[in-house]
Amino acid sequence: MPLRSFTTAEVVLTGRRRFEYPLMILVWLGVLSFSVAEGTWFYFLAGTAAVGVNLWAVRRRKEVYVGRLLVNVAVCLATLILLLEVFSIGLSPLVALGHYLILIQLCKLFERKSNRDYVQLLVLSLLLLVASSLISANYVSAILMLTHLALASYTTMVFTLKRSLDAAAEATLASETGPLAPQRVAWNVIRAWPGRALRRRLGHVMIGILAGGVVMFLVTPRTSAQRQAGPGQGGWSVSGFGEVIRLGEVSEIYLSDAVAMRVRMQMDDGSDFVPKSGVYLRGKIFDRYSRSRWLKSGDGEPRRSPAVGPPGGARVVQQVSMSRSLQPTVFAMHPLVLIKADGRVRFLANGEIVSSPTIQSGNIVRYTAFSWARPLTEQQLRYLRQAQLAAGEPAMATVETTPRLRQLARDLCEDLLDKRRRNPARRDELDIAIARRIADHLRRRYEYSLRLKPKKPDDDANDYFLFDMKRGHCEYFASALTAMCSSLDIRVRWVAGFHVDPSSRRGDTYVVRQRDAHAWTEVYTPSTDWVIVDATPSGGRGAESSTWSWWRDFWKNLEFLWDENVAGYDSTIQRRLLDGVVGFFRSSWRVVADTARAIRRSMVNFLASGDVDRVMVRFMAGIGALGGLIGGILLIRLARRHVRRRRRSNAGLALEHIRFVRRLFALLEAHGYRIVPAQTPMEAAGAAAKTLNLPKDTLASLVELYYRLRWGRCRPEQSQIHGAEQQVADLAKTLTGRK
Repeated sequence: MPLRSFTTAEVVLTGRRRFEYPLMILVWLGVLSFSVAEGTWFYFLAGTAAVGVNLWAVRRRKEVYVGRLLVNVAVCLATLILLLEVFSIGLSPLVALGHYLILIQLCKLFERKSNRDYVQLLVLSLLLLVASSLISANYVSAILMLTHLALASYTTMVFTLKRSLDAAAEATLASETGPLAPQRVAWNVIRAWPGRALRRRLGHVMIGILAGGVVMFLVTPRTSAQRQAGPGQGGWSVSGFGEVIRLGEVSEIYLSDAVAMRVRMQMDDGSDFVPKSGVYLRGKIFDRYSRSRWLKSGDGEPRRSPAVGPPGGARVVQQVSMSRSLQPTVFAMHPLVLIKADGRVRFLANGEIVSSPTIQSGNIVRYTAFSWARPLTEQQLRYLRQAQLAAGEPAMATVETTPRLRQLARDLCEDLLDKRRRNPARRDELDIAIARRIADHLRRRYEYSLRLKPKKPDDDANDYFLFDMKRGHCEYFASALTAMCSSLDIRVRWVAGFHVDPSSRRGDTYVVRQRDAHAWTEVYTPSTDWVIVDATPSGGRGAESSTWSWWRDFWKNLEFLWDENVAGYDSTIQRRLLDGVVGFFRSSWRVVADTARAIRRSMVNFLASGDVDRVMVRFMAGIGALGGLIGGILLIRLARRHVRRRRRSNAGLALEHIRFVRRLFALLEAHGYRIVPAQTPMEAAGAAAKTLNLPKDTLASLVELYYRLRWGRCRPEQSQIHGAEQQVADLAKTLTGRK
């Protein structure tokens, strides 16, 4: 592979290395962004290798390239790969196009580059960034995009400067027969690299880009249609969130820290809702157990509403932002009265709520649920009873039980069963008491564990848990409780959802993670509706507490917040944001108006009676503080302006009085001494004194004066300038007299 060294002009004048460094990193960032968005790393490794080779060559002031024929062949092969990925492999056209852009950039990296090739590399990198943003919208891709935009802006500015330097290096005056040699241009023109100015301008450009991007983002959200639903409305259903629960097939459970949803809870009057023992968000409901599996029956039937509407009462408002992977199940507190959601929502006869998938893009589904707060009133209980009768009287759960499980349940609750037989009027109260006694027994006698021993295929999961393993997770506790209650003629069901711990509260918002998925039992009585009975030991659901787990939860929460508020930004969030801004300005205006009225009354009181109250004191103190702040800012600005003027004055004075040294070196060159670019002025003066047989002390004193004036920022006396000019004139007479 050929290597070509940079020319002298490329090294000395145009600063090619200063441009190619950020350009190569820009190309690498584009490849990295697309690889992160796509989730594959082959093209990233290939791009890293190609960029690394070019950076190695640039660092050594060389250019690595291959022949134009090989580059054209490589471009044809890249086009063939594009066609194969789209039409043969069936890859997404957008992903295949990203691969094609990467391959074309690799081809451009290994050919002899001109300014046109640099422009093409910049454009290809930006197109690759656009493709990355269309594939993925996570926060890692956003960080890479901002970095890429900043570096692209800087590279563009450096490229513009490089083109100007190229033009200056190639310029030819009318009195010249051709362009000056790079050594002479570099000697006569000081080309300091404007790094600080470029960085300052980059800051201005990025502020403008970010401001414009934020405004466009806030003004143009994705739209979505919102629907309202209550019990008995809707005509759509689909299953999800575990259609069948199989106990005993998994020996170990992994608790994921990924955020499943964020739930903002408050009362409908705006007050805080603070539960003492957490919140149960009901999801899936199962009422059939057979061969270690929990199944559902009749879940596709719609739920009919009673003839009368729901009564009033305190309601808990749950504003839910849920991961789309949990659809179509809708999670909410029971009893649910109303739900507002994107898409269609349906209440099923068994108590489940499902929603249709929406056409809105993004990973977040939003809905607002309204549930009655407990304890329920008599009117609310009566309405729930009518709603249950409209949907059908709850049937007994169909649960296969073994004789020893039924015997254990009877032994634990023999006294309560006897009371229930003798007092049929107290059946509702005693059914709940029986369920709670069994749950208390399970919590005290059995251990919570995520690592279980495998059971034999013919063993019943409930029996294996109760009599052999005696340890398990929430599904086993809920299953055993439901089966034992069903064996005692209690109407129960097995429920899966989320248990929201109070410790996960952040303000009025609860962060619900996948590890908060939970199972429990619900007991039905006509006088109480469905009552939650949880048999799982409370210590078993505790989250890990360590520094590492805190950071892990933080990043998972950050990822969900990004999906919720940025990637999932829609008209709902826009309205919420607009309401917040309008509310802020209204409250601020009220504060300003109240303050103005108070100051007016205080002024009137002061003018009328001469009394100075607290409002007047605060007003005058505020005026004084504001005046002091403005005065301090003005003094700082005046001081900085004085310093800048003094610096400009010193710099201008030094540059104005160094013409004698320019005439000196022009005189030396005119008489045959050629100045070497690597020499300092003092070295050049010493060499010229030896070559032209001139007084070395005189030349050294002139160069020393030049050093003091040029970099010492000293103010010269007029006599020193005249003396230096006279010395240069005497040297000119000496050299002229020798001819």
